[in-house]
Amino acid sequence: MKCRKEHKLDSANVVKDIVCSTPEHAKKYKKAYNNGNRAIKPYMHDQALPISIEAKLTKFQYNIIRNAAKEHNNNIYPNYEVITEAKKRCYPNNIIITESFAEVSLQSLLDHTVMRLFQVQ
Repeated sequence: MKCRKEHKLDSANVVKDIVCSTPEHAKKYKKAYNNGNRAIKPYMHDQALPISIEAKLTKFQYNIIRNAAKEHNNNIYPNYEVITEAKKRCYPNNIIITESFAEVSLQSLLDHTVMRLFQVQ
């Protein structure tokens, strides 16, 4: 084998194992190889925010899920602080909130809506 001559023993052993074994064994190698080539696509902050809101996750719950994924080498969820910043960007700038009411000017609301629509596109 050419791989052995070039001192690529691991490659040579894999080729030998695939060629000299059953077709089922070769299919398992192919499946494992294809699964290894899948790129893990992390959530962007604007994608993770609706998930955490829809599931009504607390900060603690979100971090448990995030850390569990990271322990399995799947760093797909952004930091909670990044999600908090994304949530703040969903509110208009000139909003007044007190214990009894919330108020925002119509122009500020329209400006914010237009800006968010442009960001989505």
